[in-house]
Amino acid sequence: MKWGWLLCFGIIIIFISIVFGILFVFAYTPPSYDNVTLVLNGTISSYQKDAIATAVSGNWQNGGSQTYDGNWDTFDYGGGGSTGILYRNYTSNSQSAVEIRWQVKDECAIINLTVPYLCRLQSPLQLKAISYDYVPFSVEWLCYNGTSWELVRACTSGEQVYEEGIFWLYGYVPPNYDNVTLVLEGGVAPPPPADSCSCPSPAAHWYIDISDNCNITDNCYNDGYDVHFENGTAGDMVNISAMIVADHFDLQNAGADTIVQTDPGCYLNTS
Repeated sequence: MKWGWLLCFGIIIIFISIVFGILFVFAYTPPSYDNVTLVLNGTISSYQKDAIATAVSGNWQNGGSQTYDGNWDTFDYGGGGSTGILYRNYTSNSQSAVEIRWQVKDECAIINLTVPYLCRLQSPLQLKAISYDYVPFSVEWLCYNGTSWELVRACTSGEQVYEEGIFWLYGYVPPNYDNVTLVLEGGVAPPPPADSCSCPSPAAHWYIDISDNCNITDNCYNDGYDVHFENGTAGDMVNISAMIVADHFDLQNAGADTIVQTDPGCYLNTS
């Protein structure tokens, strides 16, 4: 077996006047993950504008039909200093719905209201809007809970009633996916060693960057591998006062004008 060793009791000074560099790029393959379970949760919704029954009572300024004509820009309100009442009944298997959103528009806002639980249990779902044509000129939105009309929302910014509709929200549990393999791919190079001045452990080819200005004092038994001196600029040097055992000592990448100066008692063996 061919091997070499370098024994120095003095200092090797390496001067570089021409700079060479080598870029090492490593393929990075992250681990694969097997037997992964993906769980997705959510809801699906169904919008319903047309009620199964509609009725108006009391006193409306324009008869009340504009409160359910499907046009969200038209409205009506109580007239004659009295009240106008709108009744709307819906059914769509409401008891199986996770939640019900009642979308309404008045002078305060367009808003989605959560229908209370007891109201949701009624079949059909019974809703009511009241427009008050007297102080404080307001609108109330109510639902029937089986025993009484329950207030869901009050708007005190005006008496106009525009439109309303229902969103049925059903629980949705998509299938779980078992035994899924997730594979990540990339070409990220691993980070370089913290420094080039330390003997590789475990043993490997040793690339000493001359620009690190190493002061190597620990013996290195790197039999079966090479030591490469690389890079550096004029004035950089590597001080070695230790025994280094390796197959080859390579100065080719240190530049054409590299100079190795040894003190007495320091010699190189590459036999």
